[in-house]
Amino acid sequence: MKCKRVFETDDNYSYFITTLPIHPAFFSDEGINDAINQNNTVFNILHEGINEGINEGINEIVHILLNVPGLNAVEIASRMNKSDATIERYIRILRKKELVEYRGSKKTGGYYLTEEAKNKLQ
Repeated sequence: MKCKRVFETDDNYSYFITTLPIHPAFFSDEGINDAINQNNTVFNILHEGINEGINEGINEIVHILLNVPGLNAVEIASRMNKSDATIERYIRILRKKELVEYRGSKKTGGYYLTEEAKNKLQ
């Protein structure tokens, strides 16, 4: 797909407006949000569009929160020996799928598995 950029100005060239189209792929969540598998194992909560390394990290977070609910991202990162940014990325995926929720204040709160996630794991 070829995107056309548009530049507009007045006769005196006192301003210009630029229109840059956004590629349709930026609006798609394919590969992350198609659906949550209905199987009962943690490894099947996320569909095959997410690569194996992310799946393993996400599954590890789910297992940690199943055993120790209420941890914050820094505590999870410490337990997994991963960077805070990596854990935040994994948690963002889990929150988008409504499998994890944050409860409490910004300073002292933590992450918990949602009832939906707990039901899928039973």
